[in-house]
Amino acid sequence: MAPGLDDGDFALARRLAPGQTPRIGDVVLVSHPRFGPIIKMVDGVTDDGLYRLSGTSPASTSREDLGLIQPQDMIARLVLRISPGAIKPISNLKDQ
Repeated sequence: MAPGLDDGDFALARRLAPGQTPRIGDVVLVSHPRFGPIIKMVDGVTDDGLYRLSGTSPASTSREDLGLIQPQDMIARLVLRISPGAIKPISNLKDQ
């Protein structure tokens, strides 16, 4: 799977409303307790409601290093990728 964002890209995100939860495959902005603000893909949800995240780049931080994420740490869902010469929607990466 190719990276969803390249170096130099900008992204437009829509803040998650209270109680709104991202779906598996959504690209999200997260306030990570160890790494700070990061952009990752939702890879799964545990029975306890914790989120498992992953990156799409080979250089991305591993799922194991990211650990499980609390719902309140989810900030926004990315909706547009703005790269030189193009504006593209960010689709659900699990569907690709």
